[in-house]
Amino acid sequence: MIKFDELIKRLHQNEVEFILVGGFAATVYGVSVLTQDIDVCVSFRKQNVENIYKALTGLNPVHRSNHLPLNTSRQRHPQYRNLYLQTSLGPIDF
Repeated sequence: MIKFDELIKRLHQNEVEFILVGGFAATVYGVSVLTQDIDVCVSFRKQNVENIYKALTGLNPVHRSNHLPLNTSRQRHPQYRNLYLQTSLGPIDF
């Protein structure tokens, strides 16, 4: 089940610095658009990535391209430029 509002709420509660963009952002402003995921613009600074990990805890995040689990090891922080994930609440692109 897709629950975009819950994903956004979790980002906010875990102090992820983000800007909502894309189709879901348009629907927040009343545009009738069908969207299949959430798109957020984020900084991949160390603290923000750790906050993203916390927000996704328990949501079984996997990479949409290869279905491998999200690697939350600290060595991965500097490598991120984009993350395209599937979670139990729905897909989200960082």
